[in-house]
Amino acid sequence: MENTLENRLKFYSTYIGSDIIIDSGCFQSEGKNEIIKTKLVSIHLRGSIECDGWIPEINHTYLQLKPLSSITDEDLNKTNYGCKEMILEKGIWLDITNADILKSLGYALPWMGLSVEALVEYGWIKLKEN
Repeated sequence: MENTLENRLKFYSTYIGSDIIIDSGCFQSEGKNEIIKTKLVSIHLRGSIECDGWIPEINHTYLQLKPLSSITDEDLNKTNYGCKEMILEKGIWLDITNADILKSLGYALPWMGLSVEALVEYGWIKLKEN
């Protein structure tokens, strides 16, 4: 899958309500870029996104997600999986219910044949450090 605006919007649409970071030159003050953390609210058909009142340029945004390896016991209990190893070993073929649960909890998952590493390389996501 190519790194296009259309594909990025499709990917973002699977994480509505997640943390998104706006890092844009249009928010410069005193020569420094401001980084704004907000929530992704909606995707617009004309190629834009809305984030709690902001409509940023998409190429200056990324989702801030947690690596699946950092799943907590509390979050694990919200899925149908019994142990962390099951998710880590089988993370590529999670059923839709558990994938939606993990996305809603802010975890990075592979998408449409793209690995989490590819999503990072494309600049669509950055992983939170523990």
